[in-house]
Amino acid sequence: MALVILWPEVKIQRDAAVEILVTTVRSHNNKIVNDADNATSVAAPRTRTHGFLDLNTEDVDDYSAPHLRPLKLGAPEPPAFTHPRSWAEMRDSALFVDKTAFIHDFYGGVKPRHWMIKGRRGTGRTMILDMLRRFVELDPNVKGTTMVAKRSHKNFHLFADPLPSTGLPPEIFKNKPFFRKHFGSYPVIYLDFKLAGRTYNEIALMRQLLIGPIRDAVHEHEYLLNSTEIDEEHKELLKKYLHPDPLAHEAVVRAYPPKTAILLLKKSIKDHTKLDPVCLVDNVDAPVQEVIFDPEQDSALALRKLDIVSGLIEAVSDKELNITVPEARRTMIVYSMLPYHESVIYTGQANSIPGFFEAEAKALADSCGYGHELMKIRDWYGGWGLKTHPQGDKYNPFSLVSFLTSQSKEYKPYWPEIGSLDTFRTVFAGNCYGEWFLECYRQCEFTSNQINFWAFMLPDMVVEIKKLQRIRSFSQCENSVAVYRFVDLLENLGYLKFAEYVVRRVEDGWPITNASFAFRVPNLEIKSYMSRLFYDAMVDEAPINGDPKFRMELMETIFNIDGSERAMRRFAHALAKLFVAFEGGLKPVNRLVAHSVRVHLLHPPAPEFEVRYVKTGRTADEFKRNRNNTDLAFVVRKMAAVLGFVVRIDSVKDVSNMTRSLSEDYLDVFRHGVLREETDRATVKVVANLSCDGHLCRLNYLFNSTRLQDQKYLQVEKHYR
Repeated sequence: MALVILWPEVKIQRDAAVEILVTTVRSHNNKIVNDADNATSVAAPRTRTHGFLDLNTEDVDDYSAPHLRPLKLGAPEPPAFTHPRSWAEMRDSALFVDKTAFIHDFYGGVKPRHWMIKGRRGTGRTMILDMLRRFVELDPNVKGTTMVAKRSHKNFHLFADPLPSTGLPPEIFKNKPFFRKHFGSYPVIYLDFKLAGRTYNEIALMRQLLIGPIRDAVHEHEYLLNSTEIDEEHKELLKKYLHPDPLAHEAVVRAYPPKTAILLLKKSIKDHTKLDPVCLVDNVDAPVQEVIFDPEQDSALALRKLDIVSGLIEAVSDKELNITVPEARRTMIVYSMLPYHESVIYTGQANSIPGFFEAEAKALADSCGYGHELMKIRDWYGGWGLKTHPQGDKYNPFSLVSFLTSQSKEYKPYWPEIGSLDTFRTVFAGNCYGEWFLECYRQCEFTSNQINFWAFMLPDMVVEIKKLQRIRSFSQCENSVAVYRFVDLLENLGYLKFAEYVVRRVEDGWPITNASFAFRVPNLEIKSYMSRLFYDAMVDEAPINGDPKFRMELMETIFNIDGSERAMRRFAHALAKLFVAFEGGLKPVNRLVAHSVRVHLLHPPAPEFEVRYVKTGRTADEFKRNRNNTDLAFVVRKMAAVLGFVVRIDSVKDVSNMTRSLSEDYLDVFRHGVLREETDRATVKVVANLSCDGHLCRLNYLFNSTRLQDQKYLQVEKHYR
């Protein structure tokens, strides 16, 4: 689904803006020096961190933002492969996938001059930007003189020499006219806004920007200090940005802000080279993500940092260029979630960085001797594409390469985004929004007029999302605005994938006519993390779920069920314990019990419990009838036996007067419908209904029989401690 946002072009005299800023700085220099001792110094950034907020990034690959350190879900293994830190290293790798055609897409044709493109973590966005940078950047000496001969350029061999993986040069080299015209032809400003995750207010953020990406960008163009085309006043200002004071007072930081540095650098480059620089920006939303994921950044001071990001976005674009000029260079800003800004210069929003397509993933798997497992690889690390895409599915590059190069070849999470949702754990509790998001394993739907995942991450949207981080009572889980913004967040980060646009009409048998966006969790890599998240949230609301003895008891009663009264009684007792544990919750206890069993099955206590299938969401028929998801349908395997279960959980006033409670509806699950393919694999079929009142639970059941007259029942007491 291509979503394009267009803004009108507005010309602004950038040179005048820089001159005003320089004049202002000059006139206030003496005052700043005199007032510095009296200025209120901003408290040093706090050293406390929150799980993924850590300055120690040695264990984080270059694709990840340091302030979102992924949690380790298993014991570390000695790496067989180190992810390249640059495109230059990547192109010499045996697992290189040639994406140089993207260079032509960016610099050629009549595409929008200023791009803002979604690039989720792990999709190779940093490598794409590094590739663009190395292709077009000038190669000046210390005096600013540039090489004229293409073959003498420092990066020529990267694009002209054969690739080790194919024995041929990159694709872009084959387009000789384009190569001659654009290779090594433009100055480049490269900015990476990934930070250390400890900027608690706007001044702290500006300090980090000044001593990090701003200083690095100015350093790349240090030759400007020797230019005869730049006046001395501008050179002195460039020197201040080249050697920033990490402990500068607030007044000094405000006098020399990052936005001024970008405008000054762009003007100085153009004055020297007579060319407009290409601007490439990575991790532009890193400060926004820091605010969202750090529970302590919940003040107006923290939110004011978003204005700094907006100003930087406005400063990066080439505002004075006319869009109709064919030689106008481009700006590329990469984000996971689009930060809010008021610039009208960005004439287009590209779709996304695609990752690896089906053919590319297959070629990599074949080269590593794992082509025969492509289907399983797709289940774990694919699922990012639309079913109708002509190039097939899309894969997460970081995860795929990590798996193929691991020593163990273990199917497990490698994606660097994993772990970032831990501070929102309560959202995934059954008493909160757990049922909603568990449905996304199959497909979940949200009303289209409430979803906004392709648009700006506005400050008020950040405020709504932060409310879900402060849930102290499940009664607070009634904020529909906040949860819709959370859905936007999950889609932006990649935990949810847009699946389709759904329109339901009354004339087709639906209760009401409405339109919805449908989402799904892309693959097993993400499901394995989210299953743990659901489990941890469930333990928080009912601690018995975290008891190893109870977990083993529940799983063993399911896997060892044989139809005997003793086995069925154990099954009823285990479910009755969950009834007791969840009584008094915000939602009906039968729904909470059903949800908890699903979560236990999705996150079993030991690998020997092989769960083949769990029904996580409602079927189309259940949607039509507006039924809650209180039915359990799952398939497990024990040795040669495959057991299929259909279990309904009910809360009733009195079980003593009940007789038969099973009906043909239970058996229909095995006979037809969307679940038939899964449940047909079962060699043993179990149908049951558990009904509980205040003191007793009654289990009616059929074991491997399709005759309702064969149903049996038993009763167990609910034990309160």
